[in-house]
Amino acid sequence: MRVFDYSDLTFQILDHIYHLQDESFLYSCFDESTSGFSPYLDHVCYKNDILLQINKLKKTHISYQLDQYHCHIIEKNESMCLVEGEYLLHLEQFKQETKHFYTILYKIHDDQIKIKHIHTSFSMRHQSIQDTNTNEYLNIVSSCKFNYDENLTIKEMNSCFVDMLGYHDHDELLTTCQHHFIELIHPDDVKSFKEVLQQATMSHHRLQNEYRLRKKNGDYIWVIEQGQIILDSSLQIIFDMLISDVNSIKQNELDLLVQKEKYQMILKDNSIAILEYRIDDDQMIIDIQEEDKKKIYNHYLDYIQSSRSTVFDEDKPALISLFTRKIPGPIIIREHMRGNKHYFIKRIDSHIIYDNLNRPIIVLATAKNITEEWQQNNVLKQKAERDPLTHLYNLETGSMKIEDYLSIKDPDETYAFIVFDVDHFKGVNDTYGHLFGNQVLISISQYFIDLKKKDDIIIRMGGDEFVVFFSHVNPSKVNELCQHINEGIKNISYPQTDYHATISMGCFYSQEKYSYTQIFKAADNVLYKAKKKGRDCYTVTNHIL
Repeated sequence: MRVFDYSDLTFQILDHIYHLQDESFLYSCFDESTSGFSPYLDHVCYKNDILLQINKLKKTHISYQLDQYHCHIIEKNESMCLVEGEYLLHLEQFKQETKHFYTILYKIHDDQIKIKHIHTSFSMRHQSIQDTNTNEYLNIVSSCKFNYDENLTIKEMNSCFVDMLGYHDHDELLTTCQHHFIELIHPDDVKSFKEVLQQATMSHHRLQNEYRLRKKNGDYIWVIEQGQIILDSSLQIIFDMLISDVNSIKQNELDLLVQKEKYQMILKDNSIAILEYRIDDDQMIIDIQEEDKKKIYNHYLDYIQSSRSTVFDEDKPALISLFTRKIPGPIIIREHMRGNKHYFIKRIDSHIIYDNLNRPIIVLATAKNITEEWQQNNVLKQKAERDPLTHLYNLETGSMKIEDYLSIKDPDETYAFIVFDVDHFKGVNDTYGHLFGNQVLISISQYFIDLKKKDDIIIRMGGDEFVVFFSHVNPSKVNELCQHINEGIKNISYPQTDYHATISMGCFYSQEKYSYTQIFKAADNVLYKAKKKGRDCYTVTNHIL
């Protein structure tokens, strides 16, 4: 397998983008699925559009120089590699430099490396308004002046600002916001916005701010503003701002951040499905890596709670809590297969994506089908906890479960604890053989499995000795329960023989929270008395030894 120098390869790709010495080199790095985005584009592009943009860059005859190049490998496996880094881009003719950031996802197949996705962005370059022809700006950039007062009273604005927010004219906008610029700002951004203004007044530096403004239709758009402080004739502070709509760039950069997180998840495990939950929209997108399998659920939380959801009812609260950020992942859920009685077992883990104001906006989750793994673990657990012949709990596991139940039971609840063995069982083996003896033990075990309630516990201690713990019994009917069991065991038939099993039982019942050892001794003591009476009977007590 070839070993690739990703740092050197990435530098060559970036250098070719700006200089295009060898167009065939870039063609060799792209395929039809290659996608890309940069701040100079308003949408994600694919191979041909990317190459077209690179050719346009060449035709500008502007000289570019890369400097201070850095490359970091974020994730890597046999089929993919994710790198990111930064560099300074010098524009020689304009004596300017801009810091750029990049992310590239490579895919490797048959020792060939291709770009799956490339994304570049830059940090904002501070530019003095005094160095710019302000009259030119007035026709292409939104501008607004407002007082430094409680409501940031608007003093002046241009038509470009009015158009950006979707209003018909100045008067309509001013009437709507009551001349208060603060009424146009997203409520979650007001505090940080005012803090930036305060810092500017204290430092006397130019300011740059990023926040959301409300349009006439109620939608919010992201804007970047750059401005300066001026004083009016009465020496009152006025902010003179140039405002740019960067909503499409913000959305694309958010989408690319989400895409990067998805790729990192896939690099770690390409057998997972990815779930993208958009918090504000209550929308879930499932299987987003495979377009033909993509599913979109609006009002997702309502859907999960409805009967249409395939998630087990018992597991729905945990799933909802995960996506409402009340609990962290991972969680385990069960999901019905439609059309049959089988179900999947899935592990869901999550990662929260925040916007630049540190607000949670997306829960990105992975769903992995662990049914086979779970079943294998369950088989091992069954072997450790269960008697191999009857599949009842073994003594170690069963006694622990009884101890656990007694520790949390309702103080007023009565329980019954029965110890029994099969009468003359050695003679059964001697007369009919051990295989028949095993069948007797299996049949008796099945009788108690059919009889048990949810919280009842059945144990095979060994040989023909058993323990049965009954929860929620009526203390006045304990004798009746024992009699019912005695008769039920006698009525079990065994084909091709006239054999009918009988058992001897010792039963202890109580409401008290004794230890397993204490209640076993009490029941075992009265079992001995039942055997002394001639077997095929039971003895009951509520006295502890």
